[in-house]
Amino acid sequence: MTGLSIGIGLLLAAFGTASAQTALSAEARLFLSEWRMFQQKSAAPGYDSAFADLQRQYGLKTVPDAQAKSETLMLPVWVTFHSAEAMEQALQEAGALGFKVQTKLQTICTGLIPVNRLEALAAVDGVRQVQTGQRARLNLDESRKATRVDRLQDSNALVVPDVPSFRGDGVVIGIVDGGMEYVHPNFYDPDDAELLRIQRVWAQREKSGMPPVGYDYGAEYTSESAIERAGYARDNETHGTHTTGIAAGSGADTKFKGIAPKADLVLVPTTLVTEDILDGVNYIRNYAKAEEKPCVVNLSIGAHLGPHDGTSAFDRALDEMKAPGFVVVGAAGNEGNQSLYLGYDFQSPADTVFYTRLDFVSSQLAYVDLWSDDGRPVAVEVSVMQQSSGRVVDKTGFYPTTAPKDSVWTLLAGADGEVMVLMASEIDEFNGKARMLILVDARSMGRSFAVCLAVKAETDRPTRVQMWSNNGAFSAFDHSTFSPIVGGRTDHTVAEIGGTSNSILTVGSFNTKDSWITLSGTQNTKYASLLPMDSLSYFSSRGPRADGHVKPDIAAPGAMIVSSLNSHYNNPSDELVTMAYKSGRNYPFGVMMGTSMAAPTVAGIVALCLQVRPDWQIDSVLHYLSLTAINDGGTGEVRTNPDNGWGRGKIDALALVTAALQGVTDLPVEEIRQAVEGKRMLVYPNPNDGRFNVLLPEAGRAVRLQVVDRRGRVVYERGVQPAGSPVEMAVPGLKSGMYILQTDDGQAAKFIVR
Repeated sequence: MTGLSIGIGLLLAAFGTASAQTALSAEARLFLSEWRMFQQKSAAPGYDSAFADLQRQYGLKTVPDAQAKSETLMLPVWVTFHSAEAMEQALQEAGALGFKVQTKLQTICTGLIPVNRLEALAAVDGVRQVQTGQRARLNLDESRKATRVDRLQDSNALVVPDVPSFRGDGVVIGIVDGGMEYVHPNFYDPDDAELLRIQRVWAQREKSGMPPVGYDYGAEYTSESAIERAGYARDNETHGTHTTGIAAGSGADTKFKGIAPKADLVLVPTTLVTEDILDGVNYIRNYAKAEEKPCVVNLSIGAHLGPHDGTSAFDRALDEMKAPGFVVVGAAGNEGNQSLYLGYDFQSPADTVFYTRLDFVSSQLAYVDLWSDDGRPVAVEVSVMQQSSGRVVDKTGFYPTTAPKDSVWTLLAGADGEVMVLMASEIDEFNGKARMLILVDARSMGRSFAVCLAVKAETDRPTRVQMWSNNGAFSAFDHSTFSPIVGGRTDHTVAEIGGTSNSILTVGSFNTKDSWITLSGTQNTKYASLLPMDSLSYFSSRGPRADGHVKPDIAAPGAMIVSSLNSHYNNPSDELVTMAYKSGRNYPFGVMMGTSMAAPTVAGIVALCLQVRPDWQIDSVLHYLSLTAINDGGTGEVRTNPDNGWGRGKIDALALVTAALQGVTDLPVEEIRQAVEGKRMLVYPNPNDGRFNVLLPEAGRAVRLQVVDRRGRVVYERGVQPAGSPVEMAVPGLKSGMYILQTDDGQAAKFIVR
């Protein structure tokens, strides 16, 4: 790492031992501890790798300084102020420290601060909390059918003035994600294959090019030619191309169309650090406001550090952004089968301690985030146990949430490797809970050892402890002296970012597909045993939130969904389904599964609603989902009594758009919905002057229509071959009165001529 305008000596001098009473959050203080450790390794092997780890986890950026003709190492942070008034004065003082505002809301902002000015920023008058972020993770044939989008769009039954089609016209869909190929033919107009629908791109990782106005990192592309020249995001991913295709793909002459193929697109390939994700949401919102268009943003992203109760900095920022014509949709998470949550109630003075083992999911590095209700203190001990004997070979001792400083331990130092443990505690500013944030780095620990945690109550009052791990599961284990030993659970696994905010529409996943036909023509059934049809997906994260609030809000298809994939990505051949062709290049479509796929399905459906109700916001959508979601034998009756797996049930696009139309058209929208669903024949408008439309329950079969007067005489007849769209009728010479339109197979509907 060279060319930065900070020196190691300056940094070490700048960072003392952070007090738990400062405005620095536990995350920020943990970062300082990690940074100090990194600086001490400055001359040791692995220095570059250690810096890359910090850069990836916290989003460190090198930002050019034109005056100094150098680069400054900057840390993304959340800053919360005591009030809107305090914010203005505090930002002036923060600016003198080199703080650069990125997204500014009412009492919270994101920004970049020189690494050696972090503690000084926390000391600015008016600042309530400074918090570093965390790195998040990336979390349509049958999908369109299961959500009834096909019936809404293919029937053309709901013909409304100023709404040319229910395909997302006039609505902005924003996608904040990773792995996006801008020139995939799926993102061109379905009626003009040369017209790119992507209006803006902010590539947050790019180091060359100009960032958007008001931001200090990444590169913005604002013209079709610039977007096409850029081609794709350089992050070795394909996730965002898939999610964007689900929400808004044209299909590119395949059958795998997205939900809103006429919507404008704004794409933000993100760093995946929480502050940058929020900046991306705000960037999309600002574009839509400038264009005076309603907007829905999809976040198929999640993480598990945070309070899980709607009070995180990200969730509070979304609360401040809530406005008519703006909806954010998020994925519930893909941890519905992982025991990454542990909840325990200390109920009596004799109930003082519990134990659990931390099982790592991938690399042996994990963060554990522990919260104690009502600020009641607890203490945490991390130990290393020899698995064969059950003997504890090293431990930190109990470290309390009331500790005045943060601490670092090295356990098991020697031939068997080492385990680094960092702990930072606080009383959270926004929910009043006692918190302990723990980093366990056991990457050099031998496989014959295990990491265990003990949690001890520091009060004799009843105390509830909840804890999550971002890369681990809590498991019970056999031991002769540890008691009680507690395992993790799969409830409370809805993720931060997509799953916990009061101002986000959280989406779970259900199964509509358990196999697919590959590009080679073979049927792939490798996941069939895991995906029983019409059931909640095994991976779909379950609620509730930490405060008992039900999440997710709704469920949509998320298993084995076919959508676009990046042409330059090494896609597994058995997951490819078909190819589209453009300018002599093959562009693949293939399957993926996750709540990441369910969320953009819902985002696309919300875009269809915003076409006719551009004033809708999150509360409007939740209200109408409670009236329209599909409830069946699998979901149970959950519309008005939501479930922590299904939410309000399965989303129904036809019913939801019908509800959106109520009050903005004279059409009998509820009757039209029933006719489109095949429940009845419908004549509209009714009354009429002899000119009317007829919707028939079944399409594609020849039908004989007869108009019968009150005396039973056939006064007009006509043969039709309906194709699912309304049949236009013009019957000459009808006098005022009541008539019956009947078919030769016994269907009938009354209508009045005036």
